[in-house]
This record gives sequence, C-alpha cells and structure tokens, in this order.
Amino acid sequence: MNQRILSAVMFTDIVGYSALSSRNEEEALDLVRINRNHQKPIIEKYGVFVKEMGDGMMARFSSASDSVLCAMEIQDTAPKELAEKIRIGIHLGDVTENDGDIFGDGVNVASRLESKAVAGRIYMSDSVHNAIKGRGDIITKYVGTFKLKNLRDPIKTYVVVKKEEQHKRSQFNKAKWWKALLYALVIVLLASFLIELIAFLVKKNNMDEGLVDIATLVLVFLITGYFIFVLLRGKRVKLILALVGNLLIGIITIVYFLINPLTFNPGSLRLVNLDWGTQDKDFQNSVVLLPTSNYVSEEKKYEIAGIHEGLINEIGKRGSVRVISKTSSLPYSNTTKSLKNIAQELNVEMLVESSVSVKDTFTELTVKLINPFPEEKTLWLNTYSVSIPQISQLYNEVATNLISKINDVNLPSNQTDKTSYKKINSEAWEYYQLATYFVGNMTRDGFDKAEEYLNKSIEIDSTFSAAYSGLSFTWMSRKQMGLISPKEANSNIRKYAATAMQLDNTNDVAWAAQAGLAVWTDYDMELGEKSFQKSIALNPNASMTRAGYAHLLMILNRWDEAWEQMNYALEIDPLNPLVISFSGAMYLMEGKFLSATKKFETITAMVPDHRMANSWLLQKYARTFQYKKALTELKKFIDVEKFLGLEESIDEVAKQSGFNAALRYTVEELSEQSEIRYIPAGKMSILYTLLGDTEGRIFWLEKMYEDNSGDLPYFAIRNDDPIQEDPRYIAVMRKIGLWP
Repeated sequence: MNQRILSAVMFTDIVGYSALSSRNEEEALDLVRINRNHQKPIIEKYGVFVKEMGDGMMARFSSASDSVLCAMEIQDTAPKELAEKIRIGIHLGDVTENDGDIFGDGVNVASRLESKAVAGRIYMSDSVHNAIKGRGDIITKYVGTFKLKNLRDPIKTYVVVKKEEQHKRSQFNKAKWWKALLYALVIVLLASFLIELIAFLVKKNNMDEGLVDIATLVLVFLITGYFIFVLLRGKRVKLILALVGNLLIGIITIVYFLINPLTFNPGSLRLVNLDWGTQDKDFQNSVVLLPTSNYVSEEKKYEIAGIHEGLINEIGKRGSVRVISKTSSLPYSNTTKSLKNIAQELNVEMLVESSVSVKDTFTELTVKLINPFPEEKTLWLNTYSVSIPQISQLYNEVATNLISKINDVNLPSNQTDKTSYKKINSEAWEYYQLATYFVGNMTRDGFDKAEEYLNKSIEIDSTFSAAYSGLSFTWMSRKQMGLISPKEANSNIRKYAATAMQLDNTNDVAWAAQAGLAVWTDYDMELGEKSFQKSIALNPNASMTRAGYAHLLMILNRWDEAWEQMNYALEIDPLNPLVISFSGAMYLMEGKFLSATKKFETITAMVPDHRMANSWLLQKYARTFQYKKALTELKKFIDVEKFLGLEESIDEVAKQSGFNAALRYTVEELSEQSEIRYIPAGKMSILYTLLGDTEGRIFWLEKMYEDNSGDLPYFAIRNDDPIQEDPRYIAVMRKIGLWP
C-alpha cells in the first residue's frame, strides 16, 4: 500500500568502483562486502536501511539531523579500504513508501546530489541544511546551486565540513586575517608617506594645494579597491561589479569635491601633516594673547578690552616675536578648549593670559606667560597694581618682559625703551577695532558700520591717527567693491590718509593708508612699496599691511615675495575674513582654483555677502554649470536691489532661456544703465569675461582707466589669457606704468 511520508533520504556509493570492477572483479566484490558490513549497522542505528544498489546504499531517516549524523559516522569510521572513497547525497522531502521501498522526487534529488558529490564528501540540499543549521556540531559550507537531471528547479547545495578541516580552517582564517591586517597597515603607512611626498612636491613646485586633497581621495579609493580585490578574489562577477562600483563612486566623489570643496575635508584622513622642515621655524618665537579677563565691572569693558589689543600692538611692533592678531585671538574668549588645543590650532609656541581685578582699593593687572607643551607650565607671571587709565603706561614694560621670556634672552636695559606708547583713549581704540572687523566683512552694511564706529572714535579722540587711516581704507574698499564711483571716493581717501599722516607719521597704519592710496588710486607702485615697507618696519605683525603688500607684489608679478608676505599674514591672523579673502584672490590670480574656492567658500560661511567671495563664486559656479547658485551670486554681484524690476526680469529670462541668456540680458541692461548712473567697470569686465566677449572686455578695460578704477592694477598680472596679447590691452597697462 502506497504511503506519503516526509523523510530524509540518503544515497551512498564508492567512487572508482566501476574502474576497479573492470580490472579485478573479485577485489571489487570484496570491497562491496566490506562496505555493506560497515554501512548497514550504522544506518540501522540512525534510521531505516532501504536497499543495497551495487556499490551503494539507500536509506531513509525520520529527521534530517539523524541522516547527517549517520553520514558523518559512515565516513569518519570507514575502514582503510574505503577511506575517502565514499560519497553521500542527502535530501529532505516527501517520498512514497510501498512495501519497504521508497519512490518520488525526494529520492531523485538525493540520488542526483550523491552523483554530484566529491569523493569523501557529504552533499545536502538546502532543505536539509535549513533543518540542521542550528546545530553547533555540524558545520556546513555552501558549494553552489545545481541544475540536476530531470528536475525542474535548481537545488542549493551544501557540503559538511570535516572536523579536522574546521580546525585547519580556523587556523587558516586567523593567519589570513593577521596577514591581511599587516598588509593593511603597510599599505596605509605607504599611502600616508606618498600623500606627504605629494604635499611636498605641490609646495615645492608652487602648485594648487587642493591637489593634495585630490591625491588623498584617489589613494583612499585605490586602497578600497585593493581590499575589495582581496575579499572577493575568485568570485569574478562580484569582484568586477564591486571594483566598477568603487571606481564610479570614486569619480563621483572627486568631481563633487572639485565643485564643492568644503563638503568634506580629505586632509583629515592624513595620519600626519609634515611641513618638511618649515614647521619648527614657523612655530618658534610665536605667541597668542588671549582676551583680557574682566573681573572689575561691565562699565570698564571698553578699557579692559583695549588692554588686549594694546599688548598685542606693543609686542607686534618689536618684530622678534610672531604674535596672533586680535581678530584671530578674540574668538577664544570664554572658550572651553584647552590651552594646548588653542596653541595647536593657531600654530604658536606659547600663550599669554591676562586679567584685571580689584584687590582692596587697588586695580591689579596680572599677566602670565604659559608654555602648554608637553604639559602646561607657567614661564613668567607678574602682577601690577595700578589704576586702569595708567595701564597703558605698562605696555612697554610688559611687552619687554614677555619678549625676553619667549625668546629666552635677557634684553639689555637700553632696549626696554625701544618703542614708546602714545596714550590713546581705550574706548576710542575699541571703536576703531570694531570698525576694522566690519571693514573685513566687505559688505555695504559693514562699510557703513565701520564708518559709524570710526567717526565715534574720532569724536572721542580727534588726534587718533589710526581712525583716520581706517576711514581712508573704508572709502578705498567701497571703491574697490564697486559700491561708489572712484570720483566720489578718491577725495575722501586722500583727505583721511593725509590727516592720519599729519597726526602721527610714526603710526604704521598711517603708512599703510598712504600705500593703499599710492597703489590703488594713483597707480604709483614705487611709492606704494616704500610705504608698505615703512609700515611693516614700524609694526612687523600688522596682518592687513602684509596682505596688502602681498597684493602689490602680486600685481608686480613677484610671486615668491608675495606669498612670503601673505603666508605671514595668515599666520598672524588666520581667522580674519579680509586676510582670508586676500589670500583667496592670490590663489585665484595664480590659477589655483581649488584652493581659491576653499578660501572663498570659507569666507562665505563667515560672511554670506562678502564682496570678494561673491565675485569669485559667481565665476566658479557659472563655469561649473551650477546655474542656480550662479544666478544667486549674479544678483548679489550687480547689487540687483538698486535696479527697479531687474531681479524679476533676470529670473524670468533664466526660467525661460537659462543662465547664459540671463547673463547676457543683465550685461545689456547694465550697459544701458551706465549711460545715466555709475556702473563699476571692473564688474562689467568680469561679466563680459564670463560671456567670452573680447570686445566688451576691452571696452570696459579702457573705461576702468578713465574711471581711475582700483581694480585696474590687477589686470596687469601675467597669465595665459589671450586678451593680454591685444595691443589695446597692452596700451592700457602701459598707461598705468605696469608693463614696459
């Protein structure tokens, strides 16, 4: 009677039996007898012996576990004549039982798996594997999916891993992983060295520093590709797909970084940052003065804040110490960062903490010099009992003591009076410093705020030379940014620069104002250079003076000298948006576009409407097909709010015909407007450059000369622009004395 039952079916046979039988029938029959005597008792121990078929056996079991345990015992205890010759196939499925025999697909699958098995191995279907996979004493490994004869669906197949192989495999895996980790360490170290070598070559050959970030990304994806190869070696299809995916992701990442370099920082992946012998030089004899702590009263905040700037100014004038400017040290007021972290971020050797407090009836100024490496150590500390208005008289003495400790020398007594300090009202000084900050923002509102604070400073102290210099620079910056016409600005630039010099010709800022007037208004580069040099001699640590001098040297195409000045300015004042923008302009003019973009996008994060950043980002976005961003920057660039209805018209043209059409429309509208109002010729030249219109560029270049534009000297910087070969272009450069 037929009966359907769920059974684990097992087939076994002897590999090589047919060949043995044809050679020696008697020996073959003995082998069958040995096999029967060996297998049958074991089968009956776990399940039901169904029948013998030549050199093989068929059996069924009530559970998958019993079938596999039986198969393992058959192979583990096989006599030497059968060792590594028995192969076994097992399947769990429905079978039909009739008079002790079994039939059906379950039998066929087990039989076909047995024929696929390798000598000495146990193959099982996924139904058996799923039934036993929770057992810790049976280890299996996937070997593939087979299409078996006369069966419709392919069968996922697993093999039992022998106990001795499990041990060897474990040992092999440990050795393999240790080897892989060792290789990984070697590769990462070699990659790190290679990145630093690339950094050295980039610096030595004066290339775009952004190339180091690109090289870092390339190496990251090369290393990733190597590990993919190691992990998927032998699995051809998966390996190819993974490597292609890695390559595509790498290309997309690098392209995205080129377009948006501030989205992530590949430099953070560098294990070390070597300066190849320059770091120690930059690091030594350097200090940051942290903002002076006020333990007196809120009413004295201006006077006490002035102590911070006063000490920085006095130390900076000595020249033997690199001192971080107020702009870059002020953000560390009330910081929770450790002194070591602050020193590392600003690349300085030492720090100065100062505080003003009240003790009994006296006001005390406490100054402390600290070396934070390797552990915090106070090198010098002194407390002065004096009234707040008299503190300015101590700057010379305090600066002398600090410099002697920083340089680890004892200065002769005749050097303590090297500089004299002209007493300045501390509130006037604080307004001057606020104005300096707002000028650095390079926005219309920033210039207006700066002028307001400078006038307040002059109201408090009408003899304050630096405040007049600040007004000169404010008007000069308005002209440079195209906010007012040169005709309107020049009289103010001259008036305030002259007043500053008349009041104090020993003031470094007054000389810097005269330098700016000479270079960007009178086109007198010789006088400009002498004035910058005089200003730097009076105060070697004036960051903006060095940044301005760097631009003059760039205009004169003396790039090595220009970068020497700019790098020092960045060391002194790394967080000053105006210094950063000046460095970004130099990267741009030198063709280092990735570094320029990083600088200008950094500024934009600090000051969203920064004029210099806006000019470059407009050009960058337009040339990298980021038209939505370019349109936003275009409207900022032209001060679209000054033109009634122009913004809506530009948006409509862009919507219908795209950015380039909107750009052309903007240029045409501004050209018409230039007949009735002042339109900065420098801005128009940039817009015509984006359009690729040479005639338009030449027209507005000549207009820049007529207008006495402060942008004109920058066009003398040599580059590979074909327009520099145009005789009309050369004629303008000769008129301002910059080309022979």
